[in-house]
Amino acid sequence: MYTVTQVASLLEISGMTVYRLIKTGELSAVQFGKSVKISKEAEPVRKFV
Repeated sequence: MYTVTQVASLLEISGMTVYRLIKTGELSAVQFGKSVKISKEAEPVRKFV
């Protein structure tokens, strides 16, 4: 699983954009307490990895 910062770096976008993608449902994520994790299998992430 990736952090928001890692996904932002992979996709070359800002962390806020990653949060917006999560909020709109374009990127699936799981929240563990205050930490948000994005699956390595998430479609936008797989395209760039």
